[in-house]
Amino acid sequence: MADGRRFGDASRKMNPCMEESEASMKCLVENSYDKSKCTIYFEAYRECKRAWNKEKAERRRQGLPQYESSVNKI
Repeated sequence: MADGRRFGDASRKMNPCMEESEASMKCLVENSYDKSKCTIYFEAYRECKRAWNKEKAERRRQGLPQYESSVNKI
């Protein structure tokens, strides 16, 4: 892809934490898979997933589509 991202818009729509996931993987590759050097990226990913799962559960209770996220939207 021209912008260097591995996943398209459809993947990002289904998983709004794709940016955090890619940043975690990039950190691991750049640091020879030394996880201790990437904890900030892992924490950001976990926090994003927590927020997304909470939002999905709430949308499910309301009968709304789960893939329309407000996570990461400022």
